Amino acid sequence: MKNSKTLNKFICLICFLFFQITWSQTVFGKWKTVDDRNGITKAIIEVYKEDGLMHAKVVKILEEGKKDARCTKCDGELKDKPILGMKIMDNFKKNNKGIYKG
Repeated sequence: MKNSKTLNKFICLICFLFFQITWSQTVFGKWKTVDDRNGITKAIIEVYKEDGLMHAKVVKILEEGKKDARCTKCDGELKDKPILGMKIMDNFKKNNKGIYKG
């Protein structure tokens, strides 16, 4: 009797772990950016892998009148560049724990 309960617990644990792995989302793909203050979706960001490194760029601007916006608050080479197409994450590398850092 005790062995069957242990076996049932083990089977449930294996099933849980299997579904956890298969249902987990990947960070790669397209994501909406949402304004925390008003809940309005502002842009679509694409997170992608290239040469084993993770990158992200703005692929669509959804705000009316902002499609040609430039990054006036940026420093350096991004200052006053168009936001559409701008890389916002570059060369993030996966560490030995499976976490991307950059």
